[in-house]
Amino acid sequence: MAKKLVGSFKAYQAATQHNHIQPQIDDNLALLFYIHTCLVEEVGEIAGPLKRAARDEGGVLTAEVRTTLAKECGDVLWTLTRLANALGFSLAEVACLNAEKINDRVKRKK
Repeated sequence: MAKKLVGSFKAYQAATQHNHIQPQIDDNLALLFYIHTCLVEEVGEIAGPLKRAARDEGGVLTAEVRTTLAKECGDVLWTLTRLANALGFSLAEVACLNAEKINDRVKRKK
């Protein structure tokens, strides 16, 4: 288990404001597009270890592969947090909006 380096998602989100490398983009839509492109790239990086586990390891996810995937999930979370920041939302707000959307979908059975 990793050391507890993040006390809360609020602290995590604050850290992403200071610990990122991103070009200076004044146009908000261009910034959102840039962060979105980064997010797509990070999600894609999850595919490689999964593909290799399926192809080379008979579908077995070793502890090493699981750790690699967890780290890649962290990259996705970091970049998603940057996107939420750029949109002016906290992770808690994003989670609440998502829960409302899912609950509504369940009620409508869609």
